[in-house]
Amino acid sequence: MNILFVCKFFPIQGGEATKAYWLTKALASFGHNIIIITDTSHYNNEQLCILSPNDKMFLSGITLIDNKNTGMTLENTIKETCLHYNIQIIVGWYLFPYALTAIHTGLSLNIPVVIQHAGSDIKKLLNMPQEEKEHIVQIINRANFMLSYPNTENLLKEIGIKKIQINTPVIPIQYFKKTKDNNGRFLILGAKNKSKNYNNIKENSIFHKISIDWFGIGETFKNEYFNSYQSIAPWNIPDLISQYKGIIYSENNFNVSIHESRIPLEAMAGNKVVFMDNETAKHYLYDNIISFNDFGKLKNIETKSFFIDECDDSIWYEDFEYRLLKTKTNA
Repeated sequence: MNILFVCKFFPIQGGEATKAYWLTKALASFGHNIIIITDTSHYNNEQLCILSPNDKMFLSGITLIDNKNTGMTLENTIKETCLHYNIQIIVGWYLFPYALTAIHTGLSLNIPVVIQHAGSDIKKLLNMPQEEKEHIVQIINRANFMLSYPNTENLLKEIGIKKIQINTPVIPIQYFKKTKDNNGRFLILGAKNKSKNYNNIKENSIFHKISIDWFGIGETFKNEYFNSYQSIAPWNIPDLISQYKGIIYSENNFNVSIHESRIPLEAMAGNKVVFMDNETAKHYLYDNIISFNDFGKLKNIETKSFFIDECDDSIWYEDFEYRLLKTKTNA
């Protein structure tokens, strides 16, 4: 099947781009022809992942198109790509602008469209003026269905979204190594912005007692306890996590009730502890979580082994494939 994903994707960093990578990699391995359109137009080079010469092999089986390089609008790029590759189904991932544009273009070409929202999409929808929200919901309801998560399904139904299927992505645990402390350093993943606790972490005396490497910060500097680097590609994250004592989770006021971050689970898959701000930590029940206030407990739990459910992530990929095949057949 020729499948077009319109989504955040490498070299854009972040949880949604990472999930899209592992999913499209699996679908390509099943024999599907995967084409991806992303758009780096609003990112500068420091906000994008670094690609090393050896990294190109990780994109094998995937055709990646950056709308920034096409000289066209996103809608026209989708249209031209659908016609060129004989696309049979479109997956629009991240409502603004990818999924909404995918719906409009798919309808004009009579191609079925499945959409997946991000957690931030829910926040935007809920905070919209009522008239604008109703307009967006009308567009969403023209897709074949929307993929959502168990803890957001009722919210979406309340605002009028009708065709919802539950989708719970898993961590590809086979790529993570359960290692003990290697270099005594701690890791932070994610871009520097107002939600990332950047200044608090940089200035908090607690973190002056440990050595930190921050990947994805968008600026490079070093001092006696803090190094920063550009982000790296999602397929390198499992190995990166294995090299550290633990992870500092930098989100500030992250709305866990809408969607949980993957980072604590990725840390657990690699047998690492995770530091979080005190309010966010209350929402996580994993054994590897330490709140900033409980920094002193580190030595008490750092020698533990943490276990993530040994679920077969291929089941999720096969389920996603089944939904797409069923949608194509019924279109």
